[in-house]
Amino acid sequence: KSDSWGDYFLTFIKMSFGGALFGTIFAFIIVQWLRRIFNDAMSEITITLAAAYLCFFVAEYFFHISGVLAVVCMGLYFGHSGRTSVSPEVGHFLGEFWELLAYFGNTLIFVVAGTVIGYKLPLFSWKEFIEMIA
Repeated sequence: KSDSWGDYFLTFIKMSFGGALFGTIFAFIIVQWLRRIFNDAMSEITITLAAAYLCFFVAEYFFHISGVLAVVCMGLYFGHSGRTSVSPEVGHFLGEFWELLAYFGNTLIFVVAGTVIGYKLPLFSWKEFIEMIA
C-alpha cells in the first residue's frame, strides 16, 4: 500500500462525495417509504430513527465512506423534501421526539465529560490546574 498524495486525495473524494451521494439516495428511498404510510406515528417515528442509524452503519461498514456526511445529507434531504412525506398529525410528535433525543444526547455528553474531568482532576495539583486554565 502506497502513501502518496494521490491516494489520500482519492480517499478524501471517495469518503466525502460517496457519503453525500449515499445519504441523498438513502433519504430518497426512506421518503418514498414514508409516503406509503399514513397517520401511523409508531411506524413513521421508528422508520426515521432506524434510518439515521442504518444510514450511518451501512455507509461506514459496508461501503467504507463517511457515515457522518451520509447522515447529514440524509437529514438535509429529509428536511427539504421529506417533511411532506410525514403525516400532518404525526409531524409535530415527530419533531418533539427528535428534540427529546437531542436533549438526552446533550445531557449524556456533558455527564460523561464531567465524569471524566472529575475523575482526572484529583491527579492535578492546584498549581497545575491553574496553569491549565490560564
